[in-house]
This record gives sequence, structure tokens and C-alpha cells, in this order.
Amino acid sequence: MVSLRLRREQIGYQSGGAICQEALFGVEFLRRLGKLRLRARCRHISQFTGSRASQRRGFGLDFCDFREYVPGDDPRQLDWALFGRTDRLFVKIFEEEGDVTLHVLIDFSRSMRCGDPLDSKPDALNSKMGRALRCAASVAYIALGGLARVQVHLFDSSIFCSSRLLRGPSAFAQLLEFLSLKVKRKQVGSERTDLSAVARDFCNRQAGTGICLLVSDLLDPSWQRALSILLQRRHELYLLQICGADELCNFEPGMVELVDVETGQSRLLLLDSITMEEQRRRMIAFRDEVATFCAANKIGCSRLYPGEPFEEVAFRTLLESGLVRMR
Repeated sequence: MVSLRLRREQIGYQSGGAICQEALFGVEFLRRLGKLRLRARCRHISQFTGSRASQRRGFGLDFCDFREYVPGDDPRQLDWALFGRTDRLFVKIFEEEGDVTLHVLIDFSRSMRCGDPLDSKPDALNSKMGRALRCAASVAYIALGGLARVQVHLFDSSIFCSSRLLRGPSAFAQLLEFLSLKVKRKQVGSERTDLSAVARDFCNRQAGTGICLLVSDLLDPSWQRALSILLQRRHELYLLQICGADELCNFEPGMVELVDVETGQSRLLLLDSITMEEQRRRMIAFRDEVATFCAANKIGCSRLYPGEPFEEVAFRTLLESGLVRMR
């Protein structure tokens, strides 16, 4: 699967301005985001202590279960009331409190850095990359407000940059500064996207498990393998698929030069109604295949389409994905 653009349209994403909170979101939208919180389906193992329960057993605040006493157990954990009823020694087991870490992987490949014909400017916030950055920042805003740890990873053929672990509402400004700097400095790469290599690289870097949000158009043949790798490492996985208007081949009929933005290969093609309808059919089938795979593997999946007002659909899209819930 490739992402195509018309050379005559001269469409691209080359943002020269800084990303700021005011440019990305309205005040009312941020207020609505503040009413959401992360919804972790599983308990995750973490090396940090925090406000959410992990799978580790320790001496935290939340009681979990009893087990019989064995020599060497801490006598302070004996339950004497239970001993009085059963005449047997039991120790209390508690769940150790651990942080949930949200990892956001943002696709910075050539196909994502193409604009949409519906945009009046190549760097419009409604372009594929603009929508990806805004949605990733929205989820990070929710997570940081809930005191979860957040780390953002940018990739094309590999992960080329990761933010430091961020925590707390005040870290949102640092996140926007990080994204702004990378958008301004990152040049469009010359290599093709390799999602499976990115997934392996990510898993090799992470010792524990956490919530993983992949923001991508998935226009790479290895997308199924990539999602499977992340699942095998027991990450709680969510997918936000960014769709482009040009993917449905909404062009004027005629002779055009189609260019694969990732390989640079071009091809002269006579676009007629039959050819464009076939491309639309294949893209719709691809999106259905992604949805079926995600449903079968319990991956939270949602999409953002071009032409829709971001703030009107993003709130609903995030809730539908299952990644967040109302407080």
C-alpha cells in the first residue's frame, strides 16, 4: 500500500512555525479534555510508584488477598484477627501502586507529511500530520492531567527521537515545545516506512509494559506484523489511523503523474472513473481489514478523516477508541 500525490498539486507538509497550545486547541476543547481520563484495561508492570495498581505484589495501600504464613515472612503482615478465627497464620498481600506510562508513537514518514487536497495551505492543521500531532497532544494532555507518565516517540523508518518521560499538567508545555522543535527541524526522510522494525525497536527500548498509542496512516505492508509485535510484549495497544483525502483518489479525470512519496517512483496514468473507483474500493477494503484485525486482537481502533472539524470529532473519536473515559 502506498500513499500517492499529484505532482501538479505540489502538496507537502513543511511547517515553519512553532506549535503552541492556542494554535492547536480552543480553550473550550481543553476544558472538555479535562473531563476525560485514561482507561487502562489491564494492570501494568512499572518501575515507578504512583497512583495506579500494577501486577506486582508488595506492601502498598490496597489490600489484595491472604496467603498462609511461611518462615521468613514479615510478622508485621500477619492478620491476627484471622488467626483468632481460624487458629492459622496468614499474611496480608497488598497490590503495589505503580504508574501507568503512556507511549505515543507518531508516524513522521513521507506519507504522513503530505497534505490533503482539501487544505488551503500545505501546513494546515487539518493535514494528516497536523491532525496526528493534535490528537497525540490531546491524549497526552488527558494523561498528564491524570498524573500518568507520558513519552512521545517519533519515527519514519525507525524511531529517530523520543521525549523524556513527562508527568503532571505543567509538562504539557514541554511536550508542545518538543513537538514544535522536531517539526521544524525534521527533514522528510529518504527511506520507506518500516512499521515492524519500529515496533521491534520500541520493544527493545522498553523494560516494562504500558499503554501504547500508535498514530499512523498504516500505509506500510508490515502493519500487521508491527501490531503483533507490540501485542506479544503485552502492551495495551490502541491505534489511531489518520486518513487522507487523496487516498480515495478524489482527483479530476485526465492524464496525471502519480508519485509514490516514500520511494519517489512515478508513473503516468490516465485517471478515469473506473480507475478511481477501483482505488477507492481497495482503500475501503484496506481500512476494513485494519478494523477487523484490531477487533480480533482487542486493539482499540479509531480513525480521523479529512474535512471534519477536528474538535468536533476528536472528542468522540477518543471515547470510541476506549483509550479514555469520562471522569
